[in-house]
Amino acid sequence: MASVFGIGYLPWAPGTVASMAAVGVWWTWRPSPWVEWVVAGLLALAGLWAAGKECRRCGLEDPQTVVVDEVAGVWLALAGHPKLAWVALLGVALFRLLDILKPPPIRQMESFPGGWGVMLDDVVAGAIVWVVLLIVVHVVTT
Repeated sequence: MASVFGIGYLPWAPGTVASMAAVGVWWTWRPSPWVEWVVAGLLALAGLWAAGKECRRCGLEDPQTVVVDEVAGVWLALAGHPKLAWVALLGVALFRLLDILKPPPIRQMESFPGGWGVMLDDVVAGAIVWVVLLIVVHVVTT
């Protein structure tokens, strides 16, 4: 679960591949917005458990193979937003940018122990992107 069906073991850009897989599922599956929020929350909770377990198993603070944090972050970033191609592309691009650059307060989230540190930086990045998308979608559609 932590590696999202083995994506975390890819030799190149596993976080980006996991993010793209997440946006692909979000795009093709058309549940109601409240279901998207439930899925985002469940992914975050399951990811917290799986990432913590993987951290303990391999003795690392943030194993490269754990990509469930990217999936949860992307789902949080896109939850409830309109299914428009530009929204999906902007959302995943902004999420990856924040996930890679880790500006404050995202970087500070990594200081939490175990699965918390693995998940919280991506949850915070996803929340920031959600707010940015909310503003951009409002400006563009009004």
